[in-house]
Amino acid sequence: MHEEGCISAVNGGMAEVRVVRGTACDGCASSGACKTLGGGKEMVVEAINAAGAGIGDRVRIEIPSSSVAWMAFMVYLIPVLALVLGAILGTEAGAALSLDPELCALGASLTGFTVAFLVVRRIGQSLAGRRDYTPVISRVL
Repeated sequence: MHEEGCISAVNGGMAEVRVVRGTACDGCASSGACKTLGGGKEMVVEAINAAGAGIGDRVRIEIPSSSVAWMAFMVYLIPVLALVLGAILGTEAGAALSLDPELCALGASLTGFTVAFLVVRRIGQSLAGRRDYTPVISRVL
């Protein structure tokens, strides 16, 4: 996946790139939520400055498609799977313990979702420094 933007700051080997959400965001199912949460069409991305670009340069940033797919899987599917698994296990546990299965399903699914969210957040923080999950400035335009 690639985007184009303009460098607004350079900090050592990293650069802040102002990117107008466009081609990659248009096909995403969550682009509406992103734009609402992000406050508009422009966002700032921290990228590895492999091209040696300077402030004001128009650049192309890239991130491997496999990394994007893995991040999307983590952010969307893992919490949903935990929610469903929690509901199934809660229903079974409620029935086995002679408790209200629906209430147990609700509690277990919310617990599973919360735990999955925290795990995904921790994984995201640990991947933040890895090069294959950090955008790279591939060239100056």
